[in-house]
Amino acid sequence: REYVEAYTNASLLVREDFAFEDGLFSGYDAENRKYDKTTWNYQFDENGFAKRDVTLQDPRCVWNLLKQHVSR
Repeated sequence: REYVEAYTNASLLVREDFAFEDGLFSGYDAENRKYDKTTWNYQFDENGFAKRDVTLQDPRCVWNLLKQHVSR
């Protein structure tokens, strides 16, 4: 667990508008068959640093989004 917290993005919080529905990630433009990856970014604090949840309990942390994605 220490490694995951210190050396991966697992604890970083992803934007609220990021989603994976109907087999596509948020930001897909069907007409141009391209993604706008803006929603794939992290949440940032007032100093411009990515927000973290070191407990890995926040549903928006990378760890939980990955678990949700794999469990489908």
